[in-house]
Amino acid sequence: VLDVSLDELVNFDGGGWGLAVPPKGKHLFGVVTVGDKGQIVIPAKARRLFGMEPGTRLVVLADETTKGTAELFVMALQDFGRVKVVGSKTAGDGDICEIFKLTGGAAIQVTTAQYAGPKQNTFGETGVAPDYEVELNAEEGSRAGILGNADLDAPYKKALEVLAAAIK
Repeated sequence: VLDVSLDELVNFDGGGWGLAVPPKGKHLFGVVTVGDKGQIVIPAKARRLFGMEPGTRLVVLADETTKGTAELFVMALQDFGRVKVVGSKTAGDGDICEIFKLTGGAAIQVTTAQYAGPKQNTFGETGVAPDYEVELNAEEGSRAGILGNADLDAPYKKALEVLAAAIK
């Protein structure tokens, strides 16, 4: 699914980019938690595996396919100033809905709440705006061959530039 193996992630030599992780598309590093003071807690095993030390810089890529709790995560990181977000506006899917069964086999879906970020901003209608707006120039069906290719994936290329500028 992610088109990259754990072995490739761990043993990547930088590929001329000076990066610790190969640019092969979306990567899953594990689950992180944002603490009540905005700190990001990455599991110790993941930190050791990928050589993450205090001060490691992160860039989050988001686009119109980023929905719901993923949008909340992006907004929380952005609200606390912990990341720069690169890409396009997220889906704006911040509604929490419940389905109530009715008599006769019918049901009704009702919006009962909305997700809100740490600064109480909601994104249900507007989505989360990136710090650097860069569109992926691809049709939905052809995205897989482009993601993570710095020559074709404009948001990924911009993320590399943002990281490089932050490291200097």
